[in-house]
Amino acid sequence: PRGTENDVLIFARAWPGVIERLDPANNNTAVVELDVRDFLARQMNDDSLRAASLRIGYTAFTEVDDPVTGEKVHLIGLWLNTPGAGTLFLIRHHDARYEFAGFHAGDLRAVRCIAASPFAGETGFYIGGYDVNDGPATNTAWIRSAAWTGWPALQIESDPPYVQLTWPATSADWSLETSDDLSAWLPFPTAPTRSTTSATQALAPASPRRFFRLRKP
Repeated sequence: PRGTENDVLIFARAWPGVIERLDPANNNTAVVELDVRDFLARQMNDDSLRAASLRIGYTAFTEVDDPVTGEKVHLIGLWLNTPGAGTLFLIRHHDARYEFAGFHAGDLRAVRCIAASPFAGETGFYIGGYDVNDGPATNTAWIRSAAWTGWPALQIESDPPYVQLTWPATSADWSLETSDDLSAWLPFPTAPTRSTTSATQALAPASPRRFFRLRKP
């Protein structure tokens, strides 16, 4: 669905680099839901990605539960064939919003398949891949595990007349983002106060209602 109760079909077309949505309840109308090259170019602030070689959705989109919201989301493997891009996949939300995630660990190339963990008590998933790109390759298949519980939790503390957001210090430099309505996220305009154990962001008195989240750059 896209914020509605009727079922839709979602499919990827690698050659034009798009994900499309087909709505059987609307005379099987198909629309482009995401131009992947354009999306990644904007997210990474790199216009050269609009001309990059791209492959999307090697296998079925994988439905998993977002451990923060409980929402059903779909994970979509891809390969952006450009140096330094890392190994990437897309996260599609119920309302057709997209995020991307990935990791840098050598030239792994291409998330070809994703599976939710079948093991009791484990909320992560397993990712496998590689793409030889029509060239010779040996010993290149790989599998990695990942979890959605590895980010620090935001804590809200009252310090009249201020409200403070705090989160534990980690080896990664997490950044604070804010949104009015959960649809568009922007970096918080001022830097937090950091110590060896935590980071703290003070909010001005009588601030309008806003949403906050942490994101790893």
